[in-house]
Amino acid sequence: MRWHDHSDIEGKHAFLSPSKKSWLNYDIDKLEAAYVNSWATTIGTVLHSFAEIRIKRRKRLTKSCRDTLDQFMYENGIPVKLIDVDKYFDNLSLFVNESIGFRMEPEVGLKISDDCFGHTDAISFDERDRILRISDYKSGMTEPSMDQLLIYAALFFIEYKKELNLELSNFRTELRLYFQEQVLYFEPDEQTMAHVVDTVLCQNKAVQTIKN
Repeated sequence: MRWHDHSDIEGKHAFLSPSKKSWLNYDIDKLEAAYVNSWATTIGTVLHSFAEIRIKRRKRLTKSCRDTLDQFMYENGIPVKLIDVDKYFDNLSLFVNESIGFRMEPEVGLKISDDCFGHTDAISFDERDRILRISDYKSGMTEPSMDQLLIYAALFFIEYKKELNLELSNFRTELRLYFQEQVLYFEPDEQTMAHVVDTVLCQNKAVQTIKN
């Protein structure tokens, strides 16, 4: 038997994959909804890339930039039918413009071990006023949790504690989630941060024990 060459699908997963057999019973409406949903992660990645470029270049988003976003999504492989700039633009522009206003940097990595690291959507630390700001953009529909940003804040503290002479009592943390045209704001107190920092350190140590 000579099998056909399908090297083009190596490492890829089909929308109509045999391993996701539930689609056999979908009607056209449910199939369409599932197809649209299957693009959610990719659309989020493209929107984050667009935001990263604008923040790095300190290019604020105005209403005149809607066509720029439309073109960027198209050029990055989003199907034309799924490009809905109105759905994302206001929330995205708020995130980009405020991140620029706070002089934040996009996609900064924070790491305390090979098992505990991540990239913030936008972050800054004002050494004069001792304010840590971390912002996250969400393109989805499910209301997000502040836990992700609390972990980022803990990683920042652990990684930069000695370098910046940090104590949980001598700097302030501002966390912002940009979600559906809202800015969800949280300023954790010292006790909250101490709990998250301790938990992160304990879990990281536990993983090292499991590995070894």
